[in-house]
Amino acid sequence: MHYFEPIAPVAAPNWGRVPPVAAEGVPRLDGATLIIGSNAGELRITLHEWGMRLRAGVAVRDYGILVREPDALPLRLQSTGDALQLDAVTASGERLELRIELNPWSFELRRGDRLVQRSPTDGHFVRRFRVPPLARLEQGWLLALDLGADTAVYGLGEKSGRLDKRGQLLRSYNRDALGLNAEWSYKNAPFGWSPDGWGLFVHTPAPVTHGVGFGPWSQRAYVAVVEDGALDVCLFSGSGGAELIDQYTALTGRAPAPPAWSLGVILSKAYYRDSDEILSVAREVRARGMPCEVITFDGRAWQDTDTRFAFEWCPKRYPDPRPTIAALKALGFRICVWEYPLISVRNPLFAELAAKGWLIRDQRTGEAFRYAWDPEPFGAVLTQLPESGLLDFTHPDAYAWWRDQHRALFELGIDMIKADFGEQIEPHMVASDGAQGEALHNIYALLYNRCVYEAAQRWAKDGPFLFSRAAWSGSQRYPSQWGGDPQADWAFEDQFFFGDDLLVAPCLRPDGIVTVYLPAGEWVRFPGREPFAGGRCHTLTLAAAEMAVFARRHSRIPLGPAAAPLRGPVLVDSTWIA
Repeated sequence: MHYFEPIAPVAAPNWGRVPPVAAEGVPRLDGATLIIGSNAGELRITLHEWGMRLRAGVAVRDYGILVREPDALPLRLQSTGDALQLDAVTASGERLELRIELNPWSFELRRGDRLVQRSPTDGHFVRRFRVPPLARLEQGWLLALDLGADTAVYGLGEKSGRLDKRGQLLRSYNRDALGLNAEWSYKNAPFGWSPDGWGLFVHTPAPVTHGVGFGPWSQRAYVAVVEDGALDVCLFSGSGGAELIDQYTALTGRAPAPPAWSLGVILSKAYYRDSDEILSVAREVRARGMPCEVITFDGRAWQDTDTRFAFEWCPKRYPDPRPTIAALKALGFRICVWEYPLISVRNPLFAELAAKGWLIRDQRTGEAFRYAWDPEPFGAVLTQLPESGLLDFTHPDAYAWWRDQHRALFELGIDMIKADFGEQIEPHMVASDGAQGEALHNIYALLYNRCVYEAAQRWAKDGPFLFSRAAWSGSQRYPSQWGGDPQADWAFEDQFFFGDDLLVAPCLRPDGIVTVYLPAGEWVRFPGREPFAGGRCHTLTLAAAEMAVFARRHSRIPLGPAAAPLRGPVLVDSTWIA
């Protein structure tokens, strides 16, 4: 495994030495776009029904992170200052008003009477801004937003620790995290939001570092460092979390409803020796009456570790997989199989794809990159993997070939794909579209997710559904993701809302004791309807099969079908009334 360092020195750079962006020339309107010349190049600013968009530089490639280009509002422009030296400009559109001071560039965005966001008010003894409001850096761009003393910030993808990211330094950069108790994570999205009524989305495939009220930078600023030559930032102005996420997904896409069967239990084990072992486990699950919808062939369970991945069943264990699949289907299981986008150099397919130019290349040699696995995670239990090539999803023919190879699996009776890995792009790797290293690293996961999901859309008999590990902004359009390789213990927060009317308190202690706070109002235990008073804490002791779930009194909870093989009446399209 190869490790990447974040921007250096990331802990405490002297942002005061970074010159802020300052305007040059006279701002002007070009249609619905405000153009401001500056010492960092041309800035392009638009207002939208959801807020403002700031762009600078030119994005080299479009990977479809956005599902559409948002419509800009017509602008009215006013200037302050004299003809020789403007101080500020104000752009207005519908109920939005954006005031921009020009030297240095800073902003204040309002929706009606409400202040949405502005450049930081965190001053410094020798200069107005502790952190420049906007700056061009050697590695990209810096944008700073104001944080109130108690402003909470949520989002930024899959990150361990508290949901409120205030005080943290986080990097939107996909990694094989080998667990989930550190800052490294498999699924990143440079989208953060605050219940104060604003959200920030950086539209980029590149890494983004977020100092969220991070003390060594500024306690009172959200500082985003974008490692991209182009800057494209959307600032949302929703009233709260639900509206802000709605505005974000209107741009990046919404998750389709998964098939009903995917809500059941999915059983996954790293390794089955042969057909007899997986069938033995499947029969025991049914004999014990365990609710289970899907059984998974993980990587070592159906592929030859030495030659994977090549869409082929291990010939020594499954010379014909059809009887095994049929037997599992007869037991009422749907079937998931594992994959990753790497091809062993020991498989003839590696040379075939390399000759076609369908593998990621090594920039230093021009040949197909040979990815060398770090031996540390394998140890005595797992066999060391051979060097492997990575499929180039930016190559249209390679993309189509990988997608279409899934057809035989779905026709065999496979129902879903566990799309593993996707975090392996390194600095010297280059794709057929010219992207390399950091510019390709994060977006590779989105392209991989999209390709496999399209295959499932075409050929999965009962609806497309994935279990992907790596993800980037837009991957929510290709559900679903699983949490990587988390540690199984009694610790990610101790209660949460599931929708508006269900509150869940996970059991985090082996003795089954749960303490839950119920907000003001009347609550009942789900599904037993035992009453509980709101506005106070309750302590319960749960049996192994119990859950601490509570519903607001008089709420209506839709129920789907019970997972097989539960006995008794099956609820289909029913409603449970608290």
